[in-house]
Amino acid sequence: MKNIWVTSTISATEAGKKTSVASPVAEPVEAVETEDGSFENPYSKIKTAIENATAGSVINLLSGIYDEKLVVQDICGTIDEPITITAFSQNGEEVISHKDWYFYSTTDFVIKGIKFAETANSAISIIGESQRNSIKDCEFSRCGEVSDCAIFFGGSGGESNVLENCSFTAPKNADNYIAVMISQSIDASTGSATEDDTILNSRNANIRFCKFKDCKTAVVAGSDENISGLFGEHEISDNLFENCETGVKIKISGTQIYRNIFRDCKNGITAVLGAENEIFENRFENCEKAISVFCDDLTVKQNCFVNSEISLETKFDENALPVLICENSFIGGKIEAGETQTFITKNVFHDCEISEGKNLVEKDNKILVRSEFSDFANDDFSSNSNYGCVSGAEKRLEIAEIPLINIAEMFEKQ
Repeated sequence: MKNIWVTSTISATEAGKKTSVASPVAEPVEAVETEDGSFENPYSKIKTAIENATAGSVINLLSGIYDEKLVVQDICGTIDEPITITAFSQNGEEVISHKDWYFYSTTDFVIKGIKFAETANSAISIIGESQRNSIKDCEFSRCGEVSDCAIFFGGSGGESNVLENCSFTAPKNADNYIAVMISQSIDASTGSATEDDTILNSRNANIRFCKFKDCKTAVVAGSDENISGLFGEHEISDNLFENCETGVKIKISGTQIYRNIFRDCKNGITAVLGAENEIFENRFENCEKAISVFCDDLTVKQNCFVNSEISLETKFDENALPVLICENSFIGGKIEAGETQTFITKNVFHDCEISEGKNLVEKDNKILVRSEFSDFANDDFSSNSNYGCVSGAEKRLEIAEIPLINIAEMFEKQ
């Protein structure tokens, strides 16, 4: 492992004295000949450190403010020896960036422990055929007010990029703000898919153990209705979505959303487009609409809904595949029927309303009274009925701890 050191132009403490931490005044610093990337003579530019990095290098950013717009292209680590850009905190001071970072066709980069604050555009964009890049333990505070997006995973073949244990707070004046955008694109001048087009969409993005608060839209998976039938196979798991206008919006096929908590959201999940999407083992608490369904071929299984509604907004289509709602627990709330055929089976209901629909089939469900749950007063809705949710969501109040995993092994399984 090769350690490379970078120093900032201004410390967070000095920035706080001169102005606000979020908008420091820092004069450009020119590299001097004595800089060699050592701890004693660190580089003054992150870009210089990256240009001198090799597979396995760790680029340590010393505490302070970084006002360097970063563009990285065609620089790669390896699956076993990634290139890491990490915060190295001194005296409790943070490493803060106010500029946007762009990664084009990079592989095996890790960005860790950095706070991105009030960047005008997306704080981090991972674009093109970028693979196995990880953003971990970072904070994104009011980023993307101009671009309306804090993290952008571009299309054109990006694969297996990971966002883990990060937190997001929305800008104050961004009505269309998206915390994380997983886009897909078409390599064609027409902007729509034809038989002659080469279609390269992003695949296998993994968003896990993150916290989204007060976001207009926390995560959008997919972007182009013309190619929504492509399979992204993205996974969104073990996150907390709190007080968001929309938690997750699905616009591509093959998305899995599981083990999340949606709390006090107006819309937990909105399934707009795509097929073979799965929503399972989540907990929804006090969501006006826990799940809004505008497409067919969707499975909703092993979730717990507490005072939260499922709204089936689907229109009749004789060729549509059914929506399956099975083995869930509903405590209060409502299921609003749509026109697509919907099967509701092996669920547990307590004080829940189901509207009538000619294409809605209810079979083999159970209604339980309060005393049949393990600890109703403390929001544990386990039961011995052998029906409903038994995945853990029925009693999950917090997101689990991040398991220790080998990142290389995780990528190899995909």
